[in-house]
Amino acid sequence: MSEEQPIWELRQGETIIGALTVYDEDMGWYSAHFEATPAFDRHRALFTEGTQVRVGEDAECWQDWHARVRQLELQLVRLADSASTGDFLLYIDGRDADFRPKM
Repeated sequence: MSEEQPIWELRQGETIIGALTVYDEDMGWYSAHFEATPAFDRHRALFTEGTQVRVGEDAECWQDWHARVRQLELQLVRLADSASTGDFLLYIDGRDADFRPKM
């Protein structure tokens, strides 16, 4: 990875929900520091639930959670080149995040 850390924004429409500063990558998964904006507050409970669902073994619960995240119509936007995707997995645990964009 280059010295400059890639930054992605999590957006809902034109609203920036937070910024993800990547510090590691492994087989398409990125680990990042997450800096929430005030707009994240309305989604905080859902993403907190996601950290619990992620480590559980209930596939149906995970699918339900993931469907609710997709209903938010969030976008990940890579700032370096403005590439964006609405198809991704994202787990946010406080200021830590793991995500996998499908580009």
